[in-house]
Amino acid sequence: MDGSDPNPEGAAWLAEDIATTRPYALTGGRTTPGHPLGLATHMRIDAERPGLVLAPEGAQVVDLCRTEPRSVAELAARLRLPVQVAKIILSDLIDSHVLAPTVPPRDADGGDPNLLEAVLVGLRSL
Repeated sequence: MDGSDPNPEGAAWLAEDIATTRPYALTGGRTTPGHPLGLATHMRIDAERPGLVLAPEGAQVVDLCRTEPRSVAELAARLRLPVQVAKIILSDLIDSHVLAPTVPPRDADGGDPNLLEAVLVGLRSL
């Protein structure tokens, strides 16, 4: 045997298996977060826990939230994970008292024409 892969498509199968297995492994098979978190829920550092060892994704969340609260949607995007998987990771960090959810500030009312125009411009740019 010359060591070449008898199935050149084997790498594609492997990549597909890794893509579907990784989120399952990250959540320990769980599909529902322990806390109700909306996409707009902001997460902030609850307490610095220097002795606590976090998974790489958890450590990345802590680094992202260290400077300012971040929304669940933003954290999922920055982690490059499905939102549901990110919510489960965030719920674990809440249970560990590393993160705490906050309600985003409501400085503007929903009827402000400038706010509505800014939202419309943002949607059109998508």
